[in-house]
Amino acid sequence: YHERGIVGAHGYMSEYFVADASCLLPVSPSLADIGFLVEPLSVAVKGLELATASRSSFAWQPESAAVLGNGSLGLLTLAYLKHVAGYDRLYCLGRRDRPDPTIDIIEGLGATYVDSRETPVSAIPAVHEPMDLVFEATGYAKHAFETIDALAPNGVGVLLGVPEPLEFEVDGGRLHRELVLHNKALVGSVNSRMDHFEAAAAALSTVPEWFLDRLVTGIYGVDRLSAAFDDDDTTIKTAVQFSQYEERRLPDRERRRARRAGAVERRDRGRTDRLPRDVTLAGRPRRHGGVGRARTPGADRRRRPPPRHPRR
Repeated sequence: YHERGIVGAHGYMSEYFVADASCLLPVSPSLADIGFLVEPLSVAVKGLELATASRSSFAWQPESAAVLGNGSLGLLTLAYLKHVAGYDRLYCLGRRDRPDPTIDIIEGLGATYVDSRETPVSAIPAVHEPMDLVFEATGYAKHAFETIDALAPNGVGVLLGVPEPLEFEVDGGRLHRELVLHNKALVGSVNSRMDHFEAAAAALSTVPEWFLDRLVTGIYGVDRLSAAFDDDDTTIKTAVQFSQYEERRLPDRERRRARRAGAVERRDRGRTDRLPRDVTLAGRPRRHGGVGRARTPGADRRRRPPPRHPRR
């Protein structure tokens, strides 16, 4: 198995590869235009789940959170913490000058913008407040260690970035003491399960429309592929569109067949003893999705009608 799209292998287009339907997440038509945001948002969903699990030994009631990074992942995480997780005191770290569209989004979400050139991560508690939760979404290796200093006692840092190799000096003993004596934790997260994707899709419907409009700064056709990768101070999130969304209806015969297949799948969900393809179902004809005793080919015989008994 090779993970695709991050470090294992390149991503791919559906024109050349077919995915198993059980591995795909249906997206409602209302989210069809922004469905590509489900995957990055699922990373934030999983990260918060891991942070909460790491505090399961006591009643953790976080109130403050900081997101390191004002790129698309950082802004999606910020919106998720605001509108789904219910955080009131939010901060977002970046290194941009005003006026800037990402700063406008941060402040539009009611969060405080922190310029890392003026306030480094380790100084956030002194300038603002210690953080119960920190999401690192910069991919800058030093931020992983500086996060420990930014955390309040019992706080958790979630590392999402994938940094390049970087050598630097740290006081390992001091950071070790911080983790142990103040009950802090760091967790790393990458990729998501289907339930994280489902939660992310549901969360998108709760995010304000103005946020999505400002976050997605360009959607380009295949003929303008290179434009989707152009980067400037106004670019936040772009996407490549291969085709227009259209509602497709199967012919009646195929739709009935799909419904029967779905019924069998729902009935068999959770079973570990799936029938091989060369096994037929006895009891009712297979075309009706009947349930019965498994019999091998050749064992099925036409049943004789029951004997008639004379009337008494």
